[in-house]
Amino acid sequence: MKMITRRRIGKGEGEQGGSGAESNGNRERGSLREAIGGWLLFAAALYAAGAAASLMEAAGIERAVRLPVQALIVAAAVVPGVCALYRRRFGRLPIGISGRALKKEAAAAIGAGGTALLLAAAGFAHAHALGWLRVEGLNATPALLAGLGINLLTALLYEALPEELVFRALIPDALRGRMRAAWAFLLSPLPFVLAPVTVRGLQAATGLGAEPITADYLVLLTVFAVALQSARSAFGRIGAGIGFHLAYLMLARFVVLAAPGEGLVAYTDIEPETGSVAVLFLTVVAGGAAAFAAVSAIRRKKSAVPET
Repeated sequence: MKMITRRRIGKGEGEQGGSGAESNGNRERGSLREAIGGWLLFAAALYAAGAAASLMEAAGIERAVRLPVQALIVAAAVVPGVCALYRRRFGRLPIGISGRALKKEAAAAIGAGGTALLLAAAGFAHAHALGWLRVEGLNATPALLAGLGINLLTALLYEALPEELVFRALIPDALRGRMRAAWAFLLSPLPFVLAPVTVRGLQAATGLGAEPITADYLVLLTVFAVALQSARSAFGRIGAGIGFHLAYLMLARFVVLAAPGEGLVAYTDIEPETGSVAVLFLTVVAGGAAAFAAVSAIRRKKSAVPET
Protein backbone atom coordinates (compact mmCIF):
# COMPACT_ATOMS: atom_id res chain seq x y z
CA MET A 1 0.00 0.00 0.00
CA LYS A 2 1.34 3.40 -0.91
CA MET A 3 2.32 5.70 1.88
CA ILE A 4 -0.26 8.45 2.38
CA THR A 5 0.97 12.02 2.48
CA ARG A 6 -0.69 13.87 5.32
CA ARG A 7 -1.33 17.58 5.41
CA ARG A 8 -1.65 19.92 8.36
CA ILE A 9 -5.04 20.55 9.87
CA GLY A 10 -6.33 24.00 10.56
CA LYS A 11 -6.28 27.29 8.72
CA GLY A 12 -3.05 29.18 8.88
CA GLU A 13 -1.04 26.52 10.70
CA GLY A 14 1.91 26.99 8.40
CA GLU A 15 1.89 30.72 9.00
CA GLN A 16 1.81 30.38 12.78
CA GLY A 17 4.91 28.20 12.77
CA GLY A 18 4.31 26.07 15.87
CA SER A 19 6.88 23.56 17.08
CA GLY A 20 7.20 20.13 15.45
CA ALA A 21 5.83 18.41 18.55
CA GLU A 22 2.80 20.73 18.61
CA SER A 23 2.13 20.17 14.90
CA ASN A 24 2.35 16.40 15.32
CA GLY A 25 -0.05 16.57 18.26
CA ASN A 26 -2.53 18.54 16.16
CA ARG A 27 -2.35 15.93 13.39
CA GLU A 28 -2.89 13.10 15.86
CA ARG A 29 -5.87 14.80 17.48
CA GLY A 30 -7.28 15.47 14.03
CA SER A 31 -6.92 11.85 12.96
CA LEU A 32 -8.79 10.57 16.01
CA ARG A 33 -11.49 13.24 15.70
CA GLU A 34 -12.17 12.38 12.07
CA ALA A 35 -12.16 8.63 12.71
CA ILE A 36 -14.76 9.08 15.44
CA GLY A 37 -16.73 11.48 13.25
CA GLY A 38 -16.87 8.98 10.42
CA TRP A 39 -18.02 6.21 12.74
CA LEU A 40 -20.73 8.36 14.30
CA LEU A 41 -21.92 9.50 10.88
CA PHE A 42 -22.27 5.91 9.69
CA ALA A 43 -24.04 4.76 12.87
CA ALA A 44 -26.48 7.69 12.71
CA ALA A 45 -27.23 7.03 9.03
CA LEU A 46 -27.78 3.31 9.67
CA TYR A 47 -30.14 4.08 12.55
CA ALA A 48 -32.03 6.64 10.44
CA ALA A 49 -32.43 4.11 7.64
CA GLY A 50 -33.79 1.56 10.10
CA ALA A 51 -36.23 4.09 11.54
CA ALA A 52 -37.40 5.01 8.05
CA ALA A 53 -37.92 1.34 7.24
CA SER A 54 -40.07 0.90 10.35
CA LEU A 55 -42.23 3.88 9.40
CA MET A 56 -42.63 2.62 5.83
CA GLU A 57 -43.49 -0.87 7.02
CA ALA A 58 -46.14 0.53 9.36
CA ALA A 59 -47.56 2.44 6.38
CA GLY A 60 -47.82 -0.79 4.38
CA ILE A 61 -44.98 -0.04 1.97
CA GLU A 62 -43.43 -3.18 0.50
CA ARG A 63 -39.88 -4.31 1.25
CA ALA A 64 -38.91 -3.91 -2.42
CA VAL A 65 -39.48 -0.17 -1.98
CA ARG A 66 -38.15 0.13 1.57
CA LEU A 67 -34.67 -1.21 0.77
CA PRO A 68 -33.81 1.30 -1.99
CA VAL A 69 -35.00 4.14 0.25
CA GLN A 70 -32.79 2.88 3.08
CA ALA A 71 -29.88 2.61 0.67
CA LEU A 72 -30.34 6.20 -0.50
CA ILE A 73 -30.51 7.47 3.09
CA VAL A 74 -27.24 5.78 4.06
CA ALA A 75 -25.39 6.66 0.86
CA ALA A 76 -26.56 10.29 0.83
CA ALA A 77 -25.47 10.83 4.43
CA VAL A 78 -22.27 8.79 4.60
CA VAL A 79 -20.54 9.09 1.22
CA PRO A 80 -20.24 12.90 0.94
CA GLY A 81 -19.63 13.26 4.68
CA VAL A 82 -16.81 10.73 4.80
CA CYS A 83 -15.25 12.11 1.61
CA ALA A 84 -15.25 15.57 3.19
CA LEU A 85 -13.63 14.26 6.38
CA TYR A 86 -11.05 12.31 4.41
CA ARG A 87 -10.20 15.26 2.17
CA ARG A 88 -9.80 17.53 5.18
CA ARG A 89 -7.46 15.06 6.81
CA PHE A 90 -5.44 13.82 3.82
CA GLY A 91 -6.02 16.40 1.11
CA ARG A 92 -7.57 13.96 -1.35
CA LEU A 93 -10.55 11.64 -1.78
CA PRO A 94 -10.45 8.08 -0.40
CA ILE A 95 -11.40 6.61 -3.77
CA GLY A 96 -10.27 7.49 -7.27
CA ILE A 97 -12.96 9.12 -9.41
CA SER A 98 -10.95 10.50 -12.33
CA GLY A 99 -10.74 8.54 -15.60
CA ARG A 100 -7.51 6.60 -14.99
CA ALA A 101 -8.01 6.27 -11.23
CA LEU A 102 -11.60 5.08 -11.68
CA LYS A 103 -10.40 2.39 -14.09
CA LYS A 104 -7.90 1.19 -11.49
CA GLU A 105 -10.61 1.12 -8.83
CA ALA A 106 -12.85 -0.88 -11.16
CA ALA A 107 -10.03 -3.29 -11.98
CA ALA A 108 -9.35 -3.82 -8.28
CA ALA A 109 -13.06 -4.40 -7.64
CA ILE A 110 -13.27 -6.96 -10.44
CA GLY A 111 -10.10 -8.69 -9.26
CA ALA A 112 -11.21 -8.98 -5.63
CA GLY A 113 -14.80 -9.83 -6.53
CA GLY A 114 -13.61 -12.43 -9.03
CA THR A 115 -11.42 -13.94 -6.32
CA ALA A 116 -14.50 -14.39 -4.13
CA LEU A 117 -16.38 -16.09 -6.97
CA LEU A 118 -13.46 -18.42 -7.74
CA LEU A 119 -13.15 -19.35 -4.07
CA ALA A 120 -16.87 -20.08 -3.89
CA ALA A 121 -16.68 -22.30 -6.97
CA ALA A 122 -13.69 -24.13 -5.48
CA GLY A 123 -15.55 -24.52 -2.19
CA PHE A 124 -18.62 -26.01 -3.85
CA ALA A 125 -16.49 -28.35 -5.97
CA HIS A 126 -14.48 -29.54 -2.98
CA ALA A 127 -17.52 -30.05 -0.75
CA HIS A 128 -19.32 -31.89 -3.58
CA ALA A 129 -16.31 -34.18 -4.11
CA LEU A 130 -16.18 -34.97 -0.39
CA GLY A 131 -19.89 -35.74 -0.31
CA TRP A 132 -20.69 -32.91 2.11
CA LEU A 133 -23.21 -31.38 -0.30
CA ARG A 134 -24.68 -32.23 -3.71
CA VAL A 135 -24.61 -29.67 -6.51
CA GLU A 136 -27.63 -30.25 -8.71
CA GLY A 137 -27.32 -27.55 -11.36
CA LEU A 138 -27.66 -23.88 -12.18
CA ASN A 139 -30.81 -21.79 -12.05
CA ALA A 140 -29.85 -18.60 -13.88
CA THR A 141 -33.34 -17.46 -14.95
CA PRO A 142 -33.86 -13.94 -16.37
CA ALA A 143 -36.00 -12.97 -13.37
CA LEU A 144 -33.32 -14.13 -10.93
CA LEU A 145 -30.58 -12.31 -12.80
CA ALA A 146 -32.70 -9.14 -12.86
CA GLY A 147 -33.22 -9.42 -9.11
CA LEU A 148 -29.49 -9.89 -8.62
CA GLY A 149 -28.76 -6.74 -10.62
CA ILE A 150 -31.20 -4.64 -8.59
CA ASN A 151 -29.86 -6.07 -5.34
CA LEU A 152 -26.30 -5.40 -6.47
CA LEU A 153 -27.02 -1.68 -6.90
CA THR A 154 -28.90 -1.49 -3.61
CA ALA A 155 -26.09 -3.29 -1.76
CA LEU A 156 -23.52 -0.94 -3.29
CA LEU A 157 -25.30 2.14 -1.93
CA TYR A 158 -26.56 0.66 1.34
CA GLU A 159 -23.59 -1.44 2.42
CA ALA A 160 -20.47 -1.81 0.30
CA LEU A 161 -19.62 1.78 -0.67
CA PRO A 162 -20.45 3.53 2.66
CA GLU A 163 -18.89 0.80 4.80
CA GLU A 164 -15.68 0.57 2.78
CA LEU A 165 -15.21 4.35 2.78
CA VAL A 166 -15.66 4.49 6.56
CA PHE A 167 -14.10 1.25 7.82
CA ARG A 168 -11.45 0.45 5.20
CA ALA A 169 -10.41 4.01 4.26
CA LEU A 170 -11.13 6.78 6.76
CA ILE A 171 -10.74 4.93 10.07
CA PRO A 172 -7.65 2.79 9.33
CA ASP A 173 -5.88 5.62 7.49
CA ALA A 174 -6.64 8.00 10.36
CA LEU A 175 -5.46 5.46 12.93
CA ARG A 176 -2.15 5.18 11.11
CA GLY A 177 -1.63 8.81 12.04
CA ARG A 178 -1.49 7.75 15.70
CA MET A 179 0.08 4.30 15.69
CA ARG A 180 2.01 1.76 13.64
CA ALA A 181 0.31 0.39 10.55
CA ALA A 182 0.17 -3.12 12.04
CA TRP A 183 -1.72 -1.89 15.11
CA ALA A 184 -4.07 0.17 12.94
CA PHE A 185 -4.77 -2.95 10.85
CA LEU A 186 -5.50 -5.05 13.96
CA LEU A 187 -7.73 -2.44 15.60
CA SER A 188 -9.71 -1.43 12.51
CA PRO A 189 -12.16 -4.38 12.66
CA LEU A 190 -13.35 -3.24 16.09
CA PRO A 191 -15.27 -0.13 14.90
CA PHE A 192 -16.77 -2.23 12.08
CA VAL A 193 -18.11 -4.76 14.60
CA LEU A 194 -19.28 -2.12 17.08
CA ALA A 195 -21.33 -0.16 14.53
CA PRO A 196 -24.14 -2.69 13.90
CA VAL A 197 -24.05 -3.81 17.54
CA THR A 198 -24.55 -0.22 18.70
CA VAL A 199 -27.26 0.51 16.14
CA ARG A 200 -29.18 -2.65 16.99
CA GLY A 201 -28.96 -1.73 20.67
CA LEU A 202 -30.37 1.72 19.91
CA GLN A 203 -33.12 0.23 17.78
CA ALA A 204 -34.13 -2.14 20.58
CA ALA A 205 -34.00 0.66 23.15
CA THR A 206 -36.22 2.94 21.05
CA GLY A 207 -38.79 0.32 20.19
CA LEU A 208 -37.84 -0.19 16.56
CA GLY A 209 -37.03 -3.85 17.00
CA ALA A 210 -33.72 -5.43 16.10
CA GLU A 211 -32.25 -8.82 15.27
CA PRO A 212 -30.31 -10.42 18.15
CA ILE A 213 -26.52 -10.32 18.18
CA THR A 214 -25.00 -13.80 18.22
CA ALA A 215 -21.44 -15.01 18.69
CA ASP A 216 -21.46 -16.42 15.14
CA TYR A 217 -22.39 -13.01 13.79
CA LEU A 218 -19.57 -11.29 15.68
CA VAL A 219 -17.02 -13.83 14.44
CA LEU A 220 -18.24 -13.40 10.86
CA LEU A 221 -18.00 -9.60 11.08
CA THR A 222 -14.48 -9.76 12.49
CA VAL A 223 -13.09 -12.16 9.88
CA PHE A 224 -14.98 -10.36 7.12
CA ALA A 225 -13.38 -7.07 8.18
CA VAL A 226 -9.92 -8.66 8.04
CA ALA A 227 -10.65 -10.03 4.56
CA LEU A 228 -11.81 -6.62 3.32
CA GLN A 229 -8.78 -4.83 4.78
CA SER A 230 -6.50 -7.44 3.26
CA ALA A 231 -8.20 -6.99 -0.13
CA ARG A 232 -7.46 -3.27 -0.07
CA SER A 233 -3.87 -3.94 0.98
CA ALA A 234 -3.38 -6.58 -1.73
CA PHE A 235 -4.73 -4.44 -4.59
CA GLY A 236 -3.77 -1.02 -3.20
CA ARG A 237 -7.25 0.35 -3.90
CA ILE A 238 -10.44 0.76 -1.87
CA GLY A 239 -12.28 -0.59 -4.92
CA ALA A 240 -10.98 -4.05 -4.00
CA GLY A 241 -12.88 -3.97 -0.71
CA ILE A 242 -16.02 -2.82 -2.50
CA GLY A 243 -15.73 -5.62 -5.07
CA PHE A 244 -15.13 -8.35 -2.50
CA HIS A 245 -17.91 -6.95 -0.28
CA LEU A 246 -20.44 -7.04 -3.11
CA ALA A 247 -19.37 -10.48 -4.28
CA TYR A 248 -19.81 -11.89 -0.77
CA LEU A 249 -23.26 -10.34 -0.37
CA MET A 250 -24.45 -11.68 -3.73
CA LEU A 251 -23.04 -15.13 -2.98
CA ALA A 252 -24.80 -15.15 0.37
CA ARG A 253 -28.16 -13.91 -0.88
CA PHE A 254 -28.40 -15.48 -4.32
CA VAL A 255 -26.36 -18.68 -3.99
CA VAL A 256 -25.54 -20.09 -0.57
CA LEU A 257 -28.34 -18.81 1.67
CA ALA A 258 -31.09 -18.53 -0.94
CA ALA A 259 -34.28 -20.49 -0.36
CA PRO A 260 -34.44 -23.86 -2.15
CA GLY A 261 -35.21 -23.30 -5.83
CA GLU A 262 -34.52 -19.54 -5.62
CA GLY A 263 -30.72 -19.49 -5.86
CA LEU A 264 -28.38 -19.36 -8.83
CA VAL A 265 -26.89 -22.72 -7.76
CA ALA A 266 -29.24 -25.56 -6.85
CA TYR A 267 -27.61 -27.67 -4.16
CA THR A 268 -28.49 -29.78 -1.14
CA ASP A 269 -26.51 -29.97 2.09
CA ILE A 270 -25.66 -33.58 2.98
CA GLU A 271 -23.81 -32.45 6.09
CA PRO A 272 -25.73 -29.68 7.90
CA GLU A 273 -24.71 -26.09 7.07
CA THR A 274 -21.95 -27.11 4.66
CA GLY A 275 -22.85 -24.29 2.29
CA SER A 276 -22.98 -21.54 4.90
CA VAL A 277 -20.00 -22.65 6.99
CA ALA A 278 -17.61 -24.59 4.72
CA VAL A 279 -18.22 -22.68 1.49
CA LEU A 280 -19.30 -19.16 2.43
CA PHE A 281 -17.40 -18.57 5.67
CA LEU A 282 -14.33 -20.82 5.60
CA THR A 283 -13.63 -20.83 1.85
CA VAL A 284 -14.78 -17.38 0.73
CA VAL A 285 -14.31 -15.16 3.80
CA ALA A 286 -11.46 -16.84 5.68
CA GLY A 287 -9.88 -18.14 2.47
CA GLY A 288 -10.14 -14.70 0.90
CA ALA A 289 -8.48 -13.11 3.93
CA ALA A 290 -5.60 -15.59 3.70
CA ALA A 291 -5.18 -15.17 -0.07
CA PHE A 292 -5.21 -11.37 0.08
CA ALA A 293 -2.83 -11.36 3.05
CA ALA A 294 -0.39 -13.51 1.07
CA VAL A 295 -0.56 -11.18 -1.95
CA SER A 296 -0.11 -8.16 0.31
CA ALA A 297 2.94 -9.74 1.95
CA ILE A 298 4.48 -10.42 -1.47
CA ARG A 299 3.87 -6.81 -2.49
CA ARG A 300 5.51 -5.49 0.66
CA LYS A 301 8.48 -7.79 0.17
CA LYS A 302 8.95 -6.63 -3.41
CA SER A 303 8.65 -2.96 -2.46
CA ALA A 304 11.26 -3.45 0.29
CA VAL A 305 13.84 -4.81 -2.13
CA PRO A 306 16.24 -1.94 -3.02
CA GLU A 307 16.68 -1.10 -6.67
CA THR A 308 20.04 -2.04 -8.19
